[in-house]
Amino acid sequence: MFIPRGQPLNPEKLKELITKLESKGENASGQKRSLLVYYIKQKDLDNALEYYKVLEADPQFTPSPGLLSLLINLSAELENLEVASQYYAEFTQKFPDAKIDGNKVFRLAYVLLKNGKESEMMDLLRKNAPSAEDREEESSPNAPAWRLLNLCAETTNPESTKRLFELLRTSNYIQPNNVLLGSLIKAHVLKEDYTGAVGRLRQARKILETPGMKLRPERLNQIIDYYVSSGSTDKIENLLKTNKSELNIISHLELISGLLTQGHKSEAMILEDLETLRSGRPLRNIMDHFSTAELNSLKPKLSEDMLGKSMFTTILIKAHLKEGTIKEYLADLKADVSSADGNEEKLKALIRRLPMGGILATLDTKPDLLPEAIALPRCQPSFFQTNKSELNIISHLELISGLLTQGHKSEATQVMNDLTREDLETLRSGRPLRNIMDHFSTAELKSLKPKLSEDMLGKSMFTTILIKAHLKEGTIKEYLADLKADVSTADGNEEKLKALIRRLPMGGILATLDTKPDLLPEVTDLANQFAASGFTPPVEALFNYYYINGLHDEAEQILEKHLLSKKRFKYRPILRHCSKTEDLALGERLLTLVKNTSDLKSLSNVYTELISLAIQLGRVDSALDLLTRAVDDSATELIQRPLVDKLQTLASKHGKTVPLAVINRIAFGQGEKKKNENTSSSSDSDEEVSRKQEGK
Repeated sequence: MFIPRGQPLNPEKLKELITKLESKGENASGQKRSLLVYYIKQKDLDNALEYYKVLEADPQFTPSPGLLSLLINLSAELENLEVASQYYAEFTQKFPDAKIDGNKVFRLAYVLLKNGKESEMMDLLRKNAPSAEDREEESSPNAPAWRLLNLCAETTNPESTKRLFELLRTSNYIQPNNVLLGSLIKAHVLKEDYTGAVGRLRQARKILETPGMKLRPERLNQIIDYYVSSGSTDKIENLLKTNKSELNIISHLELISGLLTQGHKSEAMILEDLETLRSGRPLRNIMDHFSTAELNSLKPKLSEDMLGKSMFTTILIKAHLKEGTIKEYLADLKADVSSADGNEEKLKALIRRLPMGGILATLDTKPDLLPEAIALPRCQPSFFQTNKSELNIISHLELISGLLTQGHKSEATQVMNDLTREDLETLRSGRPLRNIMDHFSTAELKSLKPKLSEDMLGKSMFTTILIKAHLKEGTIKEYLADLKADVSTADGNEEKLKALIRRLPMGGILATLDTKPDLLPEVTDLANQFAASGFTPPVEALFNYYYINGLHDEAEQILEKHLLSKKRFKYRPILRHCSKTEDLALGERLLTLVKNTSDLKSLSNVYTELISLAIQLGRVDSALDLLTRAVDDSATELIQRPLVDKLQTLASKHGKTVPLAVINRIAFGQGEKKKNENTSSSSDSDEEVSRKQEGK
């Protein structure tokens, strides 16, 4: 039977063909092999084993190394060691010179080690070692090798892990790298053998024959904690003194940061080779512990670019705040500004001495210094207007937000009023504006609205914030009444209703009903008016409200009447409520609902959120059950490897594991495709839902 490429094989038709050929006395061995391979690819071990026995009874059938290795691989993948061992024994007996290829041998090795058969695992790896030529033709299987080494580190001892590493290295399975060498260090750390861990770190450099071994932060912290608590920091200081041969610059800085966090300072903490840094974060973690004198001593070693990336001046200002010398710092700066006499180049240089982070830190710690801060050029609206490249719109809004937080509304309003629509159009995100608008009254918000584009009205969630302001001022009933009147006068006109629905976003509805549940009749009336014309977002908000508040019958009535035809509906507020209240039971009910009414992507989103919640609550059995059901329902599109890794970590603490058979059925990396910017999915956050709705 010829099966066109790409066309799925039909096992029932293949069985019919085999029967037909055999009834004619013709050879059906090829078709039987095809059927066996089909069962293997479907990971159907029971049918594969049963059919292999049928094939063995056929005198015309001859097993091949490839077919047996597929059976071994499937059995190992499903962690059935008994069957895998049986077919491996048959493989070695019938084909003594053949070898199992890299990934398959690693799967079998993993199952052997997991079942405590370390010597059998080592023997397997020796017998199936690839030649140097084979390794050059195929990429080294680093992922399965790393997995095997980590299992060895976790379940055996450092000596066994070292033996396994050396076997893999000398038998052409791997080429050493930082990731694989990390398992040697991990084996010592897990046994609390920190001296051994440091020794392995030194050996790693020799194996790699390159400088700069990078340690995982958690292992580095374990080593630091051990030596600081035992008073033996000299061993860590030795590493610092020889960092060029033992550690890369990132781990070197993390080591210093860890010691400083423990309150330990040393002359060995030498900061060199900083020009190789790409990010300023590792340096920031260290500078946070420095005095003004130490920071001023460090400054000449930093390039202009790294001074910015590391937020050097902000940290220097915070150090002045700690030492009580901030007033003098500001006074010196003010004197220099005065002597600059308006020279633009001098002012550009001076402005770097007062970054926005420094201003906000000053106002947070010493609000009495507000007059001095406002008098400086970076805080002046006129400076913003003439030097937009020096003070971008984000920094300007951060200043306004900081002033509002400190209760200096008149000064904040003065700076805000100077902003134009053109200034605000340069914003890409609405978050900085939201932080400001949360402090505004309805009148102030209405005054700001003409300065915002339609896009920014949506991004900043302007209408939701306006509704919350009406709630604070006690005028929400009037707001809803005005909207209802406008909906009535729209008389079903689609364009008018599109504009009006922006005035009732999901976030605004939920905020209203949370604060004023007695307004439910008014909100319901409005939502039904919109729904009658085919606009369902307001009734979707009601669906979420009812569900969260235990009114499931009312929620499901809305679902049946308005939302089932949509296939996808918004339920993110329900998931957030489940997380906030730690209510997995409510999530389970939603899961059933979405499974029966929506698409696989929505179902995958709910599974992902509930697995994450179960992990957060430490409910390992619930999390494992949810993951298994997600796989069974083919709803794994949004389940990513970090989530499964977190579950594995939790399961290990309870003596359990995520079954390999489950992991292998998850299509990691598929994830969400790029979303159409003009649509919102059921998996959007509340913020995204409201933003997209308000911005339409």
